[in-house]
Amino acid sequence: MNEFDRLWNMMDDLMEGLIDFDAFEREFDRQFAQMEQDFYREFVNTVRKTVELCHGIECCQPPEELHISLCRAIECTPQCAPTKKAKSGRHKPRKKP
Repeated sequence: MNEFDRLWNMMDDLMEGLIDFDAFEREFDRQFAQMEQDFYREFVNTVRKTVELCHGIECCQPPEELHISLCRAIECTPQCAPTKKAKSGRHKPRKKP
């Protein structure tokens, strides 16, 4: 039984009154944390394998049409500098002269 099936079964048990909400919440948090950890591990492994495979590919020029459309998209993208966020608790208001 996979993690999703276990969660569905736990929801059924909760609705039927076989487990209380606190027990459901604890188990849900535990199982969800494990699924999240598994997801990130698999994601990193996929990226690692993709990079590994791409190192073995011979580099070639993109098709001219693709190159032109990418250049146009870059040219049309607004070039705005990101706004600086004030650090909480450290920002002091400036005094007016």
